[in-house]
Amino acid sequence: MNSRTGELNDVLETDNLEKYIDCVEPDVFPAISKRCSMDKVINAYGRKLIQLCYNTTIANGRLGNDSCGSYTFCTSRGQSVNDYLLVCPENYYIIKNFGVIDFTEFSDHAPLSYEICLNNNIQCNSLPSTHKYLKWDSSKNQDYIQLLSQHNELLISLVGNMNSADDVNNAVREINRILYDSAFAIFGKTVLKRSPTYVKRHDNDWFNQNCASARQDFNYARNFYQRHLTDANRQRYILARNRYNRTKRLAVTNYKQAKGQELCEFAKSDPSKILVGI
Repeated sequence: MNSRTGELNDVLETDNLEKYIDCVEPDVFPAISKRCSMDKVINAYGRKLIQLCYNTTIANGRLGNDSCGSYTFCTSRGQSVNDYLLVCPENYYIIKNFGVIDFTEFSDHAPLSYEICLNNNIQCNSLPSTHKYLKWDSSKNQDYIQLLSQHNELLISLVGNMNSADDVNNAVREINRILYDSAFAIFGKTVLKRSPTYVKRHDNDWFNQNCASARQDFNYARNFYQRHLTDANRQRYILARNRYNRTKRLAVTNYKQAKGQELCEFAKSDPSKILVGI
């Protein structure tokens, strides 16, 4: 549908009819945080999608590791958020580690990743381990300051109530927690840790040095674009992605032609080697 919802409110507001009519049961909704999005554009399809969200909300920019509402679509003509996970508010607790994965060379769309936890007795060692880190971005300084300002009263009370060594220790721990949690909400990233038993997958036979060089350029352009979301960087990323795909297609074609020529030579010189060549 190419629905672009911007930061349009997707939460059904209560009508408070129970105040006036006794027979109406009051609507009970869990606390729903405000949704953020890097894409501020709202189109007609986006409004229709919001109208469909009668009892569901958009997880993008609200749950998991996607606190900023990352772009999910990128082409040479622009970027947008038009891939969504819709979740009922009462099911928020079962959605874990929601996030937008890095773009790949296979599609203009970025994959969405999340876990559905239906069994609270899952062993911790059966889940993939993750690493969390902070990547400072000066362009988001005001967002960080604004988020910290919401804790002003708590911070002031912590500083004002330090009457003993235990109070000081508790205050330091709480202040550190507030600073880190606020920073992670703005600058935090979560990545999967590679398993100790990880075995590197071998490249295909047709994947030559030109493909490896094009892949390296693609990864660099993509990562640089995702750190610095400018139009110029987006164009460089798209060019690198297209160049990488063209290089792979050319390598596959040349590989097939070389194998075909090899089989033809076997057929002329020693037909018994054809099966070995295949």
